[in-house]
Amino acid sequence: MHVQRSAGVNVADYRWDHHVGYLIEQGYRWDENRGWHHDDRVRDSSWHIRDGRCYRWDDEGRGWKSDRSPDLIRTWAGSNGPVSAEYDWHPLAKLWQDPVAGDRWAEEYDAAAFAKDLTDNLQIPAQLAEQTAGRVDETMRDSILKLYRSALTVGAEWEPDLANLAGPSLVFWGALDPVCSIEFGEKMAASVRATRFLRLDSSHWTPIQKPAEVATALEEHWSSSLG
Repeated sequence: MHVQRSAGVNVADYRWDHHVGYLIEQGYRWDENRGWHHDDRVRDSSWHIRDGRCYRWDDEGRGWKSDRSPDLIRTWAGSNGPVSAEYDWHPLAKLWQDPVAGDRWAEEYDAAAFAKDLTDNLQIPAQLAEQTAGRVDETMRDSILKLYRSALTVGAEWEPDLANLAGPSLVFWGALDPVCSIEFGEKMAASVRATRFLRLDSSHWTPIQKPAEVATALEEHWSSSLG
């Protein structure tokens, strides 16, 4: 799958930072016949993630339908996000999960301090860290708290299902990640019988720190899966 920025779109427009995510938010869907196109039937795309489940639009008129069948996944890729009962949440995650400390963080949020933390501890380039921190508005902070508080035991809950994933899989991991060590990447790769495990000389956010390497690995992964 490839997404190309439309003509006339400002390259500095943050909405294109995540490409596919923005198209989904705007109600586009993708299929092999038409590629990316707008689905006028619903506000969102035909695929939607909510409450940890994947929902798809039922063409026969039954609306959104929950579907967790692993054979729906043609290819799979994962990076720097442990799915393991052995993983101990990093300090910031524990702060977000705490109902008192987390709420205080959201209420007293300091974008400059957060940007500095991203640069000092996760090696995010200063300019990108400032842009990221500047977009953590009230809605985003509320989403962060809800997400992390809903995922207290997600590793133990999801880990047994890793073995059920079908299709070619790529796991790429920043070997210098201070919050999600490379060992968890190796373990995930073994659990999903990864087609390829790629170690990158980077910290936690591999697409930001090694964009060319990640893009190349993904393109090769998708191309090889087409047979």
